[in-house]
Amino acid sequence: MVKGKSRPQTVKTGGGSHGGKKIRRGENSVRVQVPPPASFFLLVLFMSKSYEDDGIQFLYPDSWTLEREENENGWSITVQSPGTAFILIICDQGMPDSEELAEATLEALKNDYPELEYEPVIENLCGQPAVGHNIQFFSLDLGNSCKTRCVYSQDGTILVMTQSSDIEHEKYGPAMQALSSSLRIDEE
Repeated sequence: MVKGKSRPQTVKTGGGSHGGKKIRRGENSVRVQVPPPASFFLLVLFMSKSYEDDGIQFLYPDSWTLEREENENGWSITVQSPGTAFILIICDQGMPDSEELAEATLEALKNDYPELEYEPVIENLCGQPAVGHNIQFFSLDLGNSCKTRCVYSQDGTILVMTQSSDIEHEKYGPAMQALSSSLRIDEE
């Protein structure tokens, strides 16, 4: 990871070697994420709640809570674990460019955590390339992992942000990955 730089480097992830492949995109390199192992897809089978509205669908665990809010540019959904891990899904109906939304989100996080480290990523989400960042930062002396991914929908630009502390990642990371993998955007 590179502190305050937009240059990707190899990232070690626990539990496998599916960290992705670097490609050149313009002047910068980005990491392209490889799909998660099959065990994540098996977890989707055990997700007991579903959300189907606002042109999106996804599954989430029974023990997690969902809160939806309207805002001036669209809506947001927060899916909260029993701990501090969460997933935030935002629809900006102003249709900003997905790269601009990813960069604006990164800048907002930099304002709160000036020492954060990040790398740009392109990953398949909802059947389309999603741009975003893998982010690491410290808060209250705990390491935190955050991922942002942006895609388009018929209703607006969708931002998906996942965040967990490093001590909770093993417990809630698979559920967050399964929720992200189950996310579908209506095409009509």
